Amino acid sequence: MINTIKINCENRFYSHKDKDFIGVSNENEVEKLRIELDEEKIIEDTIPYLEIEFPDMTKKIIQMNRKSDTEAEIEIKNSLLKQEGCLKLQFVLINNDNTVFKSEIFELKVLEAINATENLEDDYPGILTRIDELEKKVDNMQFDTFNYDNLQNKPQINQVELDGNKELSELGLKEMTNSEIEKLLEMED
Repeated sequence: MINTIKINCENRFYSHKDKDFIGVSNENEVEKLRIELDEEKIIEDTIPYLEIEFPDMTKKIIQMNRKSDTEAEIEIKNSLLKQEGCLKLQFVLINNDNTVFKSEIFELKVLEAINATENLEDDYPGILTRIDELEKKVDNMQFDTFNYDNLQNKPQINQVELDGNKELSELGLKEMTNSEIEKLLEMED
């Protein structure tokens, strides 16, 4: 968004073309401030500046970008929006270290922002929040899976022999040849 200030060079008066504020505290590069003159005074050798007085009375100067012989522009950085309240501004043109033009002082407000730092808890958590909570609970649980004798709910194992390493013939099975395996596979297709 561009906030334009029009300046009449003859009497140095200004008028707000758009709005009377420059931004919201702690914003960064959201707004642009454009100065429009009614005469061609921002010539090639002239450097446009903006003199700024902050609400705490500190004063700074910042160079603007020349857009044309009648326009200069600057992106509003966070450093300009640190203090809420009214900024006093004055448009200045300098040529060979000499001030050749100064506008009337004008004011633009830096609007207040809440700048919250904590999230509001949801009174009705969604399904994803509940799943996350359950997952954290499960992650914090300790399971004893290494000792079968310590298990509280032991599985019932009936008619299964726990001693392995038996031959197929001991289990009542016979070994199959490769051709028998191939026939079985063909039957499945």
